[in-house]
Amino acid sequence: TSLANGSSYRFRVRAKNAKGEGAWSNWSASAIPMTKPGAVSNVTIQTQLTSSGRQGHISATWNAPASSGGDPDGIARYHVEAWANGSKVASKTVTGTSTDFSVANGKVYHVQVRAENRAGVADSFGKSGQVTVHGLSTAPTNLRKHGADGDKAGIVAFTTPANNGGYPVTKYLLETQGGWSKTVNAPTTAEGAAT
Repeated sequence: TSLANGSSYRFRVRAKNAKGEGAWSNWSASAIPMTKPGAVSNVTIQTQLTSSGRQGHISATWNAPASSGGDPDGIARYHVEAWANGSKVASKTVTGTSTDFSVANGKVYHVQVRAENRAGVADSFGKSGQVTVHGLSTAPTNLRKHGADGDKAGIVAFTTPANNGGYPVTKYLLETQGGWSKTVNAPTTAEGAAT
């Protein structure tokens, strides 16, 4: 029998034999046919810096499925997975249409989302585009004067940051307590920078 998902039905039954149809049974309790929800849509992903600027962070949003599968209670929850370079790296279950993950820097991520109702988890998922996650580099260390001083000049040496935040360091900003500052290109092979 083809019933409409999301509509309430009550049923009764009677038997039939060679003499005819018997008495009807009592009516059943109400029942609502339903199926699994459809796929979510418009899954988006963004990178964010945390307050420290060090830990990678992604946030995802999506739209609820066009069909809740007929469940009058709607979508119960969403199953969200974060993927990096072809492998699932994190997952969570949420009730709203957004969430976030703390992730490692320097990798390419996307998210996949499936809706769930009382009939089960959707067979198909919504998928975001890809983003590369990065953070701020850590501070250079081992700062020291290097070489001979010149007229209004000096050479400063340091050890490059232990963590570049997922992207190569391209420049360094040097400054003095007196307010002088200068930006120099990061060296390609050696540590430190000359001023």
